[in-house]
This record gives sequence, structure tokens and C-alpha cells, in this order.
Amino acid sequence: RALAGPLSMFMGITTLTLQFNSLGAEGGMALATTLEKMASLVTLNLSNNSLGSMGVGALAGALSMLPELTTLDLNFNDIGPEGASYLAWALERLPNMEKLHLSNNPLGSEGTNDLAGVLSTMKKLAEVDMDVFSTDVDWKAVSGFAPPTEVLEQGWIKSLECMRVMHEAGSEAFSNLRLLLIGCGTA
Repeated sequence: RALAGPLSMFMGITTLTLQFNSLGAEGGMALATTLEKMASLVTLNLSNNSLGSMGVGALAGALSMLPELTTLDLNFNDIGPEGASYLAWALERLPNMEKLHLSNNPLGSEGTNDLAGVLSTMKKLAEVDMDVFSTDVDWKAVSGFAPPTEVLEQGWIKSLECMRVMHEAGSEAFSNLRLLLIGCGTA
């Protein structure tokens, strides 16, 4: 809450970095009312703030009101499946998103599937960084978001657990992006 007031004086900023501030869910809720007024925001870094699903849920409405947002970093925020669903809802309303960082969050298979369904429709998205902590992610059901078969067949990763997915732009369409997979354990 202490940050929300002073931030309201900077409504025209394009970059906001509040990483490592231990905002928690309550801080996320307080920040949401200020963020929704920052329509010119292009980059938002809220990594390492323990927002949790409740904090991300509170921020989802504000995020959806940031049409210029191209980069969002929510690494290390304890975002579970419910928070991932809230975030997926917000991402549907962010047509200019290019970079999304969600690593080190327990998204689970449900949350990952919710996000993947939305990510596959985002035309400008060039980079996604997320860990998948579940082997029951339905990659084949999510068009345009499946790891290349040759990567899995050649054993470059041991399992889908502990996998980081980075997307490198191959073209503007998400379905044409190349996936670079970096597994925790490689063959």
C-alpha cells in the first residue's frame, strides 16, 4: 500500500520494476488500483514478490487495461493453477505482448494448459519462459505450443518435468516459433 500512493504520481512511465519487494497478495491488490491507470506501461517486472494466485488474480484486471504492455515478468511469485487461469484471462486482452516470464511458479498442468491455450493465439509473442512441473500437460491438445517431436525423440530432455520453454521468434505467427528446450536433466 505504501508504494501505491507514490506510484500514482508517475502515470506516464513506460517501465516499472518492482522485483524483490515481498509485495505478497495484499501488495498485489494495492498495486492493481495504480497499475490500471498506467496505460502507457510497456514493461512490468514484478518478479520475486510472492504474489501468489490471489495477488495475480487481483492484478489480472489491471493488466488487461495495459494495451501497450509488451514485457511481463512474474518469475518466482508462487503462482499456482488458479493464478495461471487469472493470468490467461488477462493475456487474452494484451495483443502487444512479446515477452512473458513465468519461471519458478508451480503452475501445474491445469494452469499451464490454460496459459498455453492463450499463448498459442498471441501473434506478437516471441519469448515465453516458464517451468513445467507436471508431466500431464496436454501439449498435443494445445495447437502451436507442442515441443518439437525430434527434441523429445532424441532424448535432449529426460522428462517434461523441470523443463524451461523459451520461444525464439521464427516469424510473427506463434505457430511458426521455434522452441528451445532446456531441461534440468539432459541425455
